[in-house]
Amino acid sequence: MKRVEPVSRKSKYQTLKTIYETNLTVDSIAEELLVCEINDSVEEIKRELTARNYDLIGVIEENHVIGYVEKGKLQSGTIRDYVTPIQTRDIIAHSTPLIEFLHIFKDRKRIFVLEKNEVTQLVTAADLQKPPVRILIFGYITLLEMNLGELIHQRIPNNGWQSFISESRVEKAMNLLEERKAKDEDINLVECLQISDKLQIIKKDPFLKEHFQLPSNKEWKRISNDLRDLRDKIAHSNALGIDMTWKEIIELIEKCEQLLEASERLAAPTPRM
Repeated sequence: MKRVEPVSRKSKYQTLKTIYETNLTVDSIAEELLVCEINDSVEEIKRELTARNYDLIGVIEENHVIGYVEKGKLQSGTIRDYVTPIQTRDIIAHSTPLIEFLHIFKDRKRIFVLEKNEVTQLVTAADLQKPPVRILIFGYITLLEMNLGELIHQRIPNNGWQSFISESRVEKAMNLLEERKAKDEDINLVECLQISDKLQIIKKDPFLKEHFQLPSNKEWKRISNDLRDLRDKIAHSNALGIDMTWKEIIELIEKCEQLLEASERLAAPTPRM
């Protein structure tokens, strides 16, 4: 009999990642870099920065950006005396995918954006509040929640996972199931769990715990709660970077990526002869 090869398809995670890499780039959140001349008066530039509520301005010499100055360091004289050169490590291309940018930005205060061999834009933490970043984060967490639900449904059939979470959490899921069934939604009980519930179940199942290589109970609980809270903040349009720093948020998204990749490996179909 002729061997039938399985159809090669991208996973949901890879499909989502491709969409984000293609459509969500640094250019979607970067702001035009305000610039001044190297021989401009410090007093004049300080007034300009204060009026715009900016902390930084680029510096040009002979029509090329050569560095920047920070308002807090300006005293008197000319801008030339306060120029900080832009380091290569702080420059990225405007076409850089947003998810790659986040990994780079984690340990930075700002990133300069290169377009046609010229620094033209700037990204700071304030720009991370913009819709493209929020869409990316929400998409990753939501996909993880869906993947975990499917794995639990397959790995622990007949709702055998109920002993892994509290009775109150099971009851809440059952109430939600009844509400959604009343609306003629085709859904199972696992889909009515919160992401923190699903992560708790993953931790309690020996096989899944080993596959995901989970950290300590305390650390896993923190990650679970942080993912739930971050998803909820975005869903309710709350400001980010307040109770969690942007570095902590980006590290959480990196953890989410690791979990997504692990879930996709486990869900990958086994080729049949």
